[in-house]
Amino acid sequence: MARQSEGFRCASARTSFLKCSAGLSNCRPTACRCAWAFGQCRAQVAIYPTPYCGYYGAMRDRIPLAARDPLDAPEGAMLVAQSGRAGYGERWRITPPHNLAVIRSANTWGRMDEEQLADYERNLQQPLQDGMAYLRESPLPTGCASLRMQRKFDAQGRPLPEEHALGHFLSLRHMEAWAENHATHAAIFKAATSRYKALWRGQPAAYLA
Repeated sequence: MARQSEGFRCASARTSFLKCSAGLSNCRPTACRCAWAFGQCRAQVAIYPTPYCGYYGAMRDRIPLAARDPLDAPEGAMLVAQSGRAGYGERWRITPPHNLAVIRSANTWGRMDEEQLADYERNLQQPLQDGMAYLRESPLPTGCASLRMQRKFDAQGRPLPEEHALGHFLSLRHMEAWAENHATHAAIFKAATSRYKALWRGQPAAYLA
């Protein structure tokens, strides 16, 4: 189950952040970020390795609220195919359902050594692309209302070795249904876990996220 988090103080001594309270010696914040707004330091998130990864259900275990709330969509919530929309130059009004689930999954290869990069390009890159393409092209059966890839660029407009998959699902349950039952996610999971076992043998499980 997800554990209740507790606060710790940022170095600025102006705000509280979250830290893991799993009771593990290697589960400690490694950095904190402050977003300054209106002269105040506002908390974003603590950065720390998580032990909740590498198994089905880990996503919920990383969300403290999921321990007491299923975070499900309202009964009867569904996507409806739309027609007659040009897309450009239009204004749409969208009313998202309660507990709409948003995921932004980062994928970076800038710090990989030659062995890691070769393994990524050979074994993991294509399953990732296939899975994201399926979600993007199959909104009705998956409940994925939107899925797009975002490439990162520097201030001069040069592409960086990092991209993000930004997805909107009707609920966590819809995301879990794809993750647990569809071949595209099974291929991603198999490739990722095989990669971690081969390249990070001996590392604590908390770092295999």
